[in-house]
Amino acid sequence: MKGIKNFIDFILVQGDEEIRVKTYPREYADLRMLIKDYLRRDDFGQCTGMGRCATCMVTISSSIDPALIQNGRLSNLHLKKDNGRVVKLSCQVIINDELANKSVSILPGRVF
Repeated sequence: MKGIKNFIDFILVQGDEEIRVKTYPREYADLRMLIKDYLRRDDFGQCTGMGRCATCMVTISSSIDPALIQNGRLSNLHLKKDNGRVVKLSCQVIINDELANKSVSILPGRVF
């Protein structure tokens, strides 16, 4: 893409599979859309990004800037830390430089 200067590289983990993702800022509206595009899972993000079904749960390595969370959705949903990883709804995570060099693991189903 002409004019794009910054790539965002991170690892997407599903079970034992690790996928290196290379994307651009604003290429996807949120992390859920990127995951749906890469993995094509019907059971992921069933509410289509409304923040209601909790089927798009992910953990993100290290801390994540609260500015990544989109306003208007369950922005106070900082569920818990799990061994240094933050549990989030991927539909609430904006893809920007904060994801660079992180590991994003998809959780199976709902976690609460």
